[in-house]
Amino acid sequence: MTQEKLSEQADITQATLSNIERGAVMPGLDRLAQIAELLDCRLADLFTETGTAPMDRAIRICQKISRLNPAQQEALERMIDDAVAIADHAAPSKAAKRRSRDRA
Repeated sequence: MTQEKLSEQADITQATLSNIERGAVMPGLDRLAQIAELLDCRLADLFTETGTAPMDRAIRICQKISRLNPAQQEALERMIDDAVAIADHAAPSKAAKRRSRDRA
């Protein structure tokens, strides 16, 4: 659901909804319950960290890693480095994709 549609259905301005999403405004529980109902989710779901932006993912990863001891953290970091290197190697470069497209 778009922010515009949700704000319309919740009878609040889009700016207010944006401020709620960013945490700049804390609405009452009744307003949050209304928003949860409109989104067809539980009220608790509004408080979980489920964002897909890179920073949201980084925060979740950091929280998980912080529970490990330093040796485990170092081992995990090496595994991540290896995984990123493999992913970078396996993904065709933009130039290769362009050359392939140009040949077709």
